Amino acid sequence: MGLQSAPVIHQSKEPVSIEEAREVLVLPYPTDATNVQFAQYRDRQAVIELVRFRAPLEDCVAFAQAVVQNQGGRGLKEISNGTDAARVLLPVPITDPVSAPWFSPQDIRKGFIAGEVGSHMARVWIDAENEEVYYNYTD
Repeated sequence: MGLQSAPVIHQSKEPVSIEEAREVLVLPYPTDATNVQFAQYRDRQAVIELVRFRAPLEDCVAFAQAVVQNQGGRGLKEISNGTDAARVLLPVPITDPVSAPWFSPQDIRKGFIAGEVGSHMARVWIDAENEEVYYNYTD
């Protein structure tokens, strides 16, 4: 009979610095990122990672490009009220079993999305109006 490890959850209860976030999730955060919030769930091979932060728009775009390029996913696609934003944004990741009410890319009215849906793939949403990034990785 094998050992079964308990699920591990790390999450911020309020915005933290990028240094604090890096202790849990090592990502290419912009040096001027603020209001960083994160949640991570690990249970054997299952993983959910969620991150939200604010930074100047050009830094948000550079973050998305770095993450997507590292995984070979799709580049940035523009989303706005003029496009079918709901179709582009869905599926929004399931955040259970972590508590992440701050993870709300579905509220973006103008911005970008990058990445792929699938195992070992990340997606990044950029809210251009509020200069915010939403990052999701699942496995």
